[in-house]
Amino acid sequence: MLGALAPLKALACGWLALLAAESWNVQRLKRLLGRGRLFLLLIPAILLGFIGSLAGAPFALPLACVAIALDPDAVRHGLSLSPRPDAGARFAPSVAAVSLGLALLASLATPLRTDGSLSPMPGPTHGILAIPLGVALGILSVMLLRLAEGRPLVTSFLIALPLVGWGLAARTLVSPLAVLFLTGVVLANEGARRDLVFTVLAEHERRLTMALLIVTGAGLVYDRGALFDPTFWFLTSALVLARPLAWRLAGAAGLSSWDALPISPLALPLGFFAASGRDTRGSVGGLSLAAGAASLLCELAWAGTRERRSTTPGGARAS
Repeated sequence: MLGALAPLKALACGWLALLAAESWNVQRLKRLLGRGRLFLLLIPAILLGFIGSLAGAPFALPLACVAIALDPDAVRHGLSLSPRPDAGARFAPSVAAVSLGLALLASLATPLRTDGSLSPMPGPTHGILAIPLGVALGILSVMLLRLAEGRPLVTSFLIALPLVGWGLAARTLVSPLAVLFLTGVVLANEGARRDLVFTVLAEHERRLTMALLIVTGAGLVYDRGALFDPTFWFLTSALVLARPLAWRLAGAAGLSSWDALPISPLALPLGFFAASGRDTRGSVGGLSLAAGAASLLCELAWAGTRERRSTTPGGARAS
């Protein structure tokens, strides 16, 4: 049954990866780079990568990816609650989008077999194939979208695009998330249909997020043994406790530790596809469970303090 839901999972993951590229427009990136300090986004990745390596070398990269997989929508919502946002706060959603994009790009460091399982890196430069593949798919998409007349045709094309990109990535053993994100970057820099494309993607974001959470949750392998698995608890604690502290150190980039609490839904597939090794049960289930548990706990913590912070002078910048 879960195998039959694979196309839905590919559609949901690919759709959200395309949407994540919306802020990766050249003009917007120039404004962000002009402010500097974006290099500070590497602090949470490096710290969580180091912590992940303590649990085992295979966990370093995926934990670093999840650490910077922020939720730009949550940051944007937090900004709307701030009574007097400062200049840095106005850039926070874009900084969060850049951070999420970096996490998706980092996933190209490990390949994916066509049967959906993970394999060791076939070569030190193999993951780089995701770059020309994603860019080529993006250029082709731009050409086809210019021929599409009306919203229904654009919507139909966008439904097919994640499935095609996912299949091509699986065939070439590269990260489908990286491929589709790069395709989205090309679309984000295309003038004629950019607004329509990302409007359609945003309209269906909530539905496909729910689909991703349901399908991914149903596919997780968990049992009572997870409650006694020290690796699971170590990774979950790192994401829930060490991750916000790491973002506090990177606060000069424009995000507070409170902004960085919510984790993007894409962290769940990132936790699976970015893992190149095995946990104590011979799979990456422990990492995926940790990402899911941390995402839920961080979301609850963020929601629980949202109203209180909305009445604090300076809002989300208060900390």
